[in-house]
Amino acid sequence: MMTIPEILQAFKLDNGRFPAQAMAAAVEQRETFTPELLRVLAELAADPVTAAEAAGKAAIAQRYTLLPQFVVHLLAQFREPRAYLPLVQILRAPGPTPLVLFGHTITEGMHQILASVYHGSPAPLQELIEDEALHQYVRSAALRTVVTLAHTGRLPRAEVAAYFRSLFHGKLPRTFSYVWTHLARSVMDLREPALLPEVREAFANELLELTDADLDFFERSALTTNPPDRNQFRLIDDAASEMRWWGCFNPAKNVRPPQPFPPAPRVPYYAHPPTPPAKPRIGRNDPCPCGSGKKYKKCCG
Repeated sequence: MMTIPEILQAFKLDNGRFPAQAMAAAVEQRETFTPELLRVLAELAADPVTAAEAAGKAAIAQRYTLLPQFVVHLLAQFREPRAYLPLVQILRAPGPTPLVLFGHTITEGMHQILASVYHGSPAPLQELIEDEALHQYVRSAALRTVVTLAHTGRLPRAEVAAYFRSLFHGKLPRTFSYVWTHLARSVMDLREPALLPEVREAFANELLELTDADLDFFERSALTTNPPDRNQFRLIDDAASEMRWWGCFNPAKNVRPPQPFPPAPRVPYYAHPPTPPAKPRIGRNDPCPCGSGKKYKKCCG
C-alpha cells in the first residue's frame, strides 16, 4: 500500500504515464487522505499567485505538475463540501492564475468539479459570474456550474432561471463581453424558453458573439424537451476515468474513450472564444468594410 507522501509525489511527478496505482491508493485511503487533499487545496487558496508562478517556472524547466488537478478531481469524487470555498477562492485569483494552476480543466470539467463539491450556497458562484475582473473562462465555468446544479437537482430550476433573468436585467453590464455569449448558451443548456426574449434582446444589442444561424440553433435547442448532453452536466464519480484519457498521459493518441451517453450535437459557437480584437467592432447594421454596399450582417458578417 502506498503511503500518503508517496501518493502526493506520484501526482507531482509528470513522467507521461497516468498514476493509476496512486489514484487507486488515494481512493482506498479516502478517510485519511481527504484531510491531506484539503491541506494542499488550502495552501493553494492562501496564495494562488505564488503557486501559479512556481508552476510556471516548473513548466519552463519541463518539470510539470498536475497536483492541483488531481486534488480537485479526487475531492469532487469524494463529494467534499469543505473544498467548495477554497476552490472558489483560487478561481477568484487575478488574471490567468487559475488557468496556470488548473489548465484545460477550467474549460473542460471545472463546472462538474464545483457542482460535485457544492455546499449549498450559490452566492460564491454568483460572485464569480458577476466579477468583471476575473478571466472569462472562469466566469463561464461558474455559469456552467449553475446549469449543472440545476440538472443534477442540487439547485431548483426556477431559482436558476430567476438568477439568469437578473443577469440579463442589470447584474451584467450591458457592454460586449463573451460572458454574455456564455449566458445565452446557459439558457440553451438549461432548456429555458422563457428566457429567449432576453437572449434575442441581447443579440439585437450586439452583446453576443453569435451569428443569426447560431441564434436560431440556440432558440431551437432551448425549446426542445430533450435534455442536453448528460456527459456535460453530471457530477464526478470516478476521478481516474475523468483524467486517464488526457493527452499528457496518451501523447500518441489523444482520444477520449466512449462515454456512457451519446454526445450532444456540435454547437456552432465559440466554445473557447479568442481574445477580442483591439480594433473597434463593426456593428451588424454598419456598412460592410469590403465595399459591397450591403450591411455587415448581410455580407462578410
